[in-house]
Amino acid sequence: MSAHSLHNLAFVFLAAAVFTALGCAGEPQPVDLKAVWQAGEVTRYDIVVDDGSVVGAAAWEMKREDEHWVMLRVDGHGKASGEMVLDDNLRPIRGWREQGGLRAEAVYKPEEVLITRIGADGKKKNETLARPAGAMDNEQGLQTFRCLPLATGFRANYTNISAAGGTIPFSVVVVGEETVSVPAGSFETWHANLEFGAVRHQVWYGKQAPHLLVKYKNPTAGKTFVLRSWREKKDGPDHGTVEAPPIPAPGSQPISWTFAAIMGLVQLPLMSLFPIVLGFFLVRKLKVSWKLWIAGAVAFIASQVVHLPLNWAIGLMGAPRGAGLLPLPYMAVVAGLSAGVCEEVARYVALSVALRKIRHSWNEAVQFGAGHGGIEAMILGALVGINLVVMIVLKSYPTSLGLEGEALNQTLAASDAFWRGAWHAPLAGGVERVVAIGAHIGMSVLVMRAIACRKLAYLFAAILAHTVLDAVAVVSAALLGIWSTELLVAVCAAVLLAIAFGLRKASWPENALDEALEQAKVTNR
Repeated sequence: MSAHSLHNLAFVFLAAAVFTALGCAGEPQPVDLKAVWQAGEVTRYDIVVDDGSVVGAAAWEMKREDEHWVMLRVDGHGKASGEMVLDDNLRPIRGWREQGGLRAEAVYKPEEVLITRIGADGKKKNETLARPAGAMDNEQGLQTFRCLPLATGFRANYTNISAAGGTIPFSVVVVGEETVSVPAGSFETWHANLEFGAVRHQVWYGKQAPHLLVKYKNPTAGKTFVLRSWREKKDGPDHGTVEAPPIPAPGSQPISWTFAAIMGLVQLPLMSLFPIVLGFFLVRKLKVSWKLWIAGAVAFIASQVVHLPLNWAIGLMGAPRGAGLLPLPYMAVVAGLSAGVCEEVARYVALSVALRKIRHSWNEAVQFGAGHGGIEAMILGALVGINLVVMIVLKSYPTSLGLEGEALNQTLAASDAFWRGAWHAPLAGGVERVVAIGAHIGMSVLVMRAIACRKLAYLFAAILAHTVLDAVAVVSAALLGIWSTELLVAVCAAVLLAIAFGLRKASWPENALDEALEQAKVTNR
């Protein structure tokens, strides 16, 4: 296939992905539902993390006032932390939410939504959003979805309005039936996904009326709500345990020295020292200069000067918007293509312009790729090391940052979440960087080949390989466990390295020069 054909194929593939994604998203459906709960219903939840520890509690209470439903949210201390007022069709009228010392209020008018954010200092910030069809307030969603006609294969599209994050289209998709056991008992449930962009939360609703929210998993926050008890109506009996289990105070999670040791003795050396050791090895083994390693590092940094603003512009970074709201597979392709174009073009420019006087050999490509992937690993390693030191200091001297009140509690809660991390997570992080360096070497060989042979098809092959590698990583990270993701990425990197080693024996300018020198020696004899 010619370079021109590969170029056209890449753009056709991207266009097809985007248009298919937009078609799959579907039009938002109007909110026109009827409550399945009764006035006075109370549902209480434990908030647990991955290791099963209970770190908080929450509850919802349903009230009837005039012709409206009032959905009151209560935190683990029994204090109201949010309220939504809904009409008889469960469309939002107004609401508020308090969290971390901040308050957000929303008033829904026929054509617009008035948002007011109040900071800890009492200052207000107002914003007006257009009210789209199928608008549903973020604070009502989990309980309102109980009222949908859930069944296997069910799918509905709505627009989420968040006082904190703006307007986000999302889908409710039932993936099957499941028996779920929680503190309140065992329930036959509908298992559904809440999908918005690359994010996928999971919910389980009881199949029997009143279709209780039995379980909710938020992978982004690393927390799961499980039903502890419920009351069907005012003055009705309670089912389950009303009293919440003891909830640890913020900052009570001790330092996990196993976690810290693996991070310090395995992850950090793999990210910060391995690239340097590899560079030294290649200098001696392949007889190449350190200047190539440094050039690869500079090329990576230069690529990010374009890559990061580009991701921000198309909506992959910052508040969810644009490409960041595409369904997961398509968003992953766009993210991979963004990285592939920026980094591979940066390699090409560096090798063909800044390093135009080198031999453009296989050996030089390997050292260049080691520097490109190595500096990325070292930058991330520096951030990991700084974070580790901060977390140890914060745990040892919690007031060292000069924080107090709610700000201190939030910081301590973040520290607790850090130290509850799985002991093997740092190991995975280190392995990931080693694998990524291998992939960068493979792609650098392809780009060098494009220059040495004057065939742009190799450059487009490198962009395609980078796109596939990153897309696989994004999708698997959202759907699979950390080690499954590392395995898939390692397979992709191994294929790239196999291709790179296969090209080692191909015709290179270096080989042609060596052959000419050898022929000259023979002739002189």
